[in-house]
Formats: sequence, structure tokens, C-alpha cells
Amino acid sequence: MNNKEKIGEIIRERRKSIPLTLNQLADASDVSTGHLANIELGQRVPSPHTLQKIATPLGFYSNELLILAGYLSP
Repeated sequence: MNNKEKIGEIIRERRKSIPLTLNQLADASDVSTGHLANIELGQRVPSPHTLQKIATPLGFYSNELLILAGYLSP
């Protein structure tokens, strides 16, 4: 499993620790609930644009998710 596949687990763990529901995260990020669910389940790999949209509601710095997903180097 590479970083882009693991990112769903990271997102789910952070969302639950806040706690936010998928619907709340969808509303805060303007990403559909279905798309977020697929990302968390590892069925979809999020684009850099999607990661930027969900970073703030999850409490990440703007590029932190991009680094964790392997899109940017640290």
C-alpha cells in the first residue's frame, strides 16, 4: 500500500478524532459524502485539489495532506 492509498485511513482517523461525521466534513469541504466515503475506504485516490479542500476542516496545514499522500516532498 503506497501513501496515496493510505491517505484514506489517515483522513478517517482524523475525522473521527475531531469528531466529524462524513456529512459534516462534506458540508465543510464541499466534497460529496460519497466521494469522501470512497476515499476513506481506499476505493478512490484523492486528487491534490480534493486534499486541499478537506485539509482545513480536518485541522491539517494547507500542504500537510499533500505531503502525507506523497504528492509533495517534505
